Amino acid sequence: TLRVCATDFHSNTWDSLKSAQELEDMRDRTGIGGSWSDFVDYLIASVKSEDVKLVMDGHSKLGGAAHAKLVAQKAKGMPRIAISLSKLVDTSATEAMANISLELYKTFTNVHNLLKTEQKQCSELTN
Repeated sequence: TLRVCATDFHSNTWDSLKSAQELEDMRDRTGIGGSWSDFVDYLIASVKSEDVKLVMDGHSKLGGAAHAKLVAQKAKGMPRIAISLSKLVDTSATEAMANISLELYKTFTNVHNLLKTEQKQCSELTN
C-alpha cells in the first residue's frame, strides 16, 4: 500500500491510501510499462519534479476545500500521475500534520548532517 498526505498546516489536510490493486490500475492508466520498479521510480520522480500541483475544489462546511487531487508530471509530454485525496478533520488531520512535520524535520536533520560531514571532509582536504 501507498499513503499520500498533503497539508497547508492550517485548515486543509488530506490523505489517500492506495492498495496494490489501485496502484496497478494507476499504472495501467498512466501507461508506464516495464516492471513495478520502473513504475515506482516514475511515481517518485514525478512527485519530486517541479511540476506538482495540489488542485483544491469545492468548499467544506468545516472550512477550506472539500476535495483535493495531487497531480504530478515528471516532465512535459510524460504521463501525469493523479491521486484523489480525502479531507481529514480533527484528530486525523492533526496526526497527519504531526507526521508530515516529523518527517520534514528528520529529512532536514539528515541533509544538515550530510552537509556538515561534507564540509568537514573538504576542510580536512585543504589543511
